[in-house]
Amino acid sequence: MRPALVGACALLLSLLPALDARAEAFRKGPYLQWVTTSSVTIVWESDAELPGRVVVQSPVEPDRVVEAPLARLQEVRVTDLSAGRRYSYAVEAGGERATGELITAPSGDEPFSFVVFGDSRSNADSHRVVVERVRREVPDFILGTGDMVNEGASEKDWQVFFQVERQLLRENVLFPSLGNHDRQGRHRGADNYRKYFAVPDDSPDPERYYAFTYGNSRFLVLDSNSYSFALTDQTAWIERELRLARENPAIQHVFVNMHHPPYSISLHGGQPELREMWTPIFERFGVDAVFSGHDHCYARSQMNNVRYFVSGGGGAPLYPRDPNPAPLDLSAAVYF
Repeated sequence: MRPALVGACALLLSLLPALDARAEAFRKGPYLQWVTTSSVTIVWESDAELPGRVVVQSPVEPDRVVEAPLARLQEVRVTDLSAGRRYSYAVEAGGERATGELITAPSGDEPFSFVVFGDSRSNADSHRVVVERVRREVPDFILGTGDMVNEGASEKDWQVFFQVERQLLRENVLFPSLGNHDRQGRHRGADNYRKYFAVPDDSPDPERYYAFTYGNSRFLVLDSNSYSFALTDQTAWIERELRLARENPAIQHVFVNMHHPPYSISLHGGQPELREMWTPIFERFGVDAVFSGHDHCYARSQMNNVRYFVSGGGGAPLYPRDPNPAPLDLSAAVYF
């Protein structure tokens, strides 16, 4: 038996150079990022450095063609699009071609819909079930509440995430927030998160927190990880952004998205630091709703006219209601 096993191993190793010569053009993606009324970012990753080409088409407009230089991770910004219009697109790389559809953000008061979920991290099968259900809703975009992966430093975990969400993100823009698991690793950094997501660059640290406008609404996406000093370096920016939004007559709704919930009656519970530093600002400027994850459940709370939603059922093991929640969390609870 031993000679046969050695021979089999030698045969396998002899094939590796041939396999390496045929790099996978779309190891991740293509997937959609940062859409506006006139532009969108298309991202994909290959196994090797390859040039690429993006073609965006509409029956009533000329084609937009963008050439991408030699790279493994491509981030292509397509501009000069029309508001609220559906386009088809194709990405070409390494002799392969991937296609999808996208829709730009609407202008004015046109209605739109979005799906909010997160905490997909540790169960690919459950994550896949949620993704397929979300696809049937055909949302305009997705708001992610963080903890997309179990170990932020693990390339394998990110590969599973993008594989499960491949078809969803090919036609739906994801606006992510940074969860504690997305930061995990020896240095508690967020290098992979920063690498894979292309978000608006309108804050002092845009790959941690940012804001965007969609239709008649303004969205603030925050980093609620306290050990990254998030709760101190963002506060002045949040106040400024909310003031500007409320002074803008075109903005009728303001939403906040972050990983940790200010109020929750599940196992993690509401976060006292957030209640102390940020909820008074949310109340002062009349934020319509705050979306979070962290607790693996669906829950709704309300305090001082601000609605708080927990949507953390994206695939990680679900959490029960806490049998002894904190009195303040319980007083805000509406539904679990």
